[in-house]
Amino acid sequence: DDPYAPEVTLILNLGLLTGTDVMTGLRTFFHAYSPLKTSLSGKPSAMWSAGSGKFATKLRYLGIDEIVFTGRSEKPVLLHITRDPDNPEAETEFRFEDASFLAGRHVNDKMQTLKERFGKNAHYAVIGPSGENFETVRYAAIALSTENQLKSGEPKARYCGRGGMGGILGSKNLLAIVADTKDG
Repeated sequence: DDPYAPEVTLILNLGLLTGTDVMTGLRTFFHAYSPLKTSLSGKPSAMWSAGSGKFATKLRYLGIDEIVFTGRSEKPVLLHITRDPDNPEAETEFRFEDASFLAGRHVNDKMQTLKERFGKNAHYAVIGPSGENFETVRYAAIALSTENQLKSGEPKARYCGRGGMGGILGSKNLLAIVADTKDG
């Protein structure tokens, strides 16, 4: 009934060709019940949104194909996904970290701040103020970092803009996902 309820599932997954040189090799997909698309009965309908950028490739290098999010954090958090770069056999680690320092910032500002914190090997999926204000902005998107954006500092993100997926991420109080690894 409520696409923003804590128990609602948000799925992040990669395309079959993600991490390859094929044209669709940069795809990240988010799936959830959309606050914008409804069934004939008025309930939220399942929907997906896709975007490109290096974020998906970094997830593939970390050995991630899919992440399922449920619940809601009490405070703003980011998910840092990483692996020891000096040990190719190391397990991929998932750590939730405080993200209150990102709250209220616009997408490019968040990404540049994360770049300063996590360095040159990381890429990001973030929401802006619209995703943080999901109760009043139902159309929020999820922004994905690009190589050009992180090198130039210019706001050149790509967006998963269909269905209000940024608001679903915001309803979980998850402001950013960091995929942190060397290129494969």
